[in-house]
Amino acid sequence: MPEQEPQSGGELAESRLTPEQQEQVEQLRQEIEELTPDLDAGKPEAFSVLSERITALDELLVSPEQRQTPERAEIPTLEETIQQNQEMYDWLGIEINLQQELEQGNILLPSKEQREAAEREGYTKTLIITGSLSREQIINQVQTKYAQEFNSDGVWLSDLVRQDLNQTEQAEHSNRPNQPYLIYLKPQSEVSDAHPETMGKSAQECLEILNQKQKDYPNLNLKGLTLEEYLLAQAHTYQTQQKHLEEKDWSWLLEEQTKDRQGQPARCLRAGWDFRAHRLGVYSRSVSICFDFGGARFAALPAEASAKAGVPSP
Repeated sequence: MPEQEPQSGGELAESRLTPEQQEQVEQLRQEIEELTPDLDAGKPEAFSVLSERITALDELLVSPEQRQTPERAEIPTLEETIQQNQEMYDWLGIEINLQQELEQGNILLPSKEQREAAEREGYTKTLIITGSLSREQIINQVQTKYAQEFNSDGVWLSDLVRQDLNQTEQAEHSNRPNQPYLIYLKPQSEVSDAHPETMGKSAQECLEILNQKQKDYPNLNLKGLTLEEYLLAQAHTYQTQQKHLEEKDWSWLLEEQTKDRQGQPARCLRAGWDFRAHRLGVYSRSVSICFDFGGARFAALPAEASAKAGVPSP
């Protein structure tokens, strides 16, 4: 059991609600609980209703002060980035000395031009990916820590995800390096705020949007997220903001697509925070399916990262 249950912004604001508002909150929570059978059955209409109810709860629970907190408009300094990411890895129980890796020149960093382009386009969240751990190791570390922290399963993988996990493009033909590398992300905790243009789109459509953005902003070197990057982004967000990514939405992991026997895209992993079970849920769905409350996150990677994919770190 964790020493203290994590408090969301909603819980902190609840004491300020009027009796009528408190009654509305309880009614919404009851309606959400009643959706459980349909949600577990994977019915799309239930997820749509869930998104509406969570939005209504958010309107009641999140304080005006929190709503007025602006997202960071500038990219943190490298010193701040090292400190924040080291704290995240320490929290997860992953042994890595980022300062030492930096001093030894082992961390792949974006160029000055890419940093400037990322800042202009709002990619101001910095995340350092270890690169040296397998996806199974990262899944296990995040799952163990989240299970302890939230008294839950931590990370829940559907049966189809377990089947697809080692058959995605990332698993079979990774274009990520085997050494630490820094990526830029948009800082908003909901994909609907970070990338509203992807909402309600299939994985295929999101990939088309990504490809067009890369043509428009070639200095960014934009990619979809891997499962490992998403898990670490979740941990970083909780460490720095006491929030979870996708508490209301979910996000396609565009680097995690499988192919059918004809070599065509078949399924894609998607992930989001399951507030009912206090865990991160990972699912696998057809690349052509669309949901109103689903989108995709993009990351700006160092251009050198693709060139060093699969190359052992020095």
